[in-house]
Amino acid sequence: KRVVLAGEKSVLFMAIHKNEISKRNTLLGERIRLYYKAYAKSAGIAVPEFLEEKLKAAG
Repeated sequence: KRVVLAGEKSVLFMAIHKNEISKRNTLLGERIRLYYKAYAKSAGIAVPEFLEEKLKAAG
C-alpha cells in the first residue's frame, strides 16, 4: 500500500518521463498516475484540473 522511493528527484523524473518505447516499456508513469488518482479518490481528495492536465501531459 506504500511506495518509498530513494534517490535523486531528477533521476526519478527522467525515468518516469522517458518516451523511448524501444528501450523502456514499463508504463511506470502511467501506473503512478493511476495509483495517485485512485488514492485521491479513496481519500476524498479532489484532483485539481491543472494537476490533471499535468498528469496527462507527463506521459
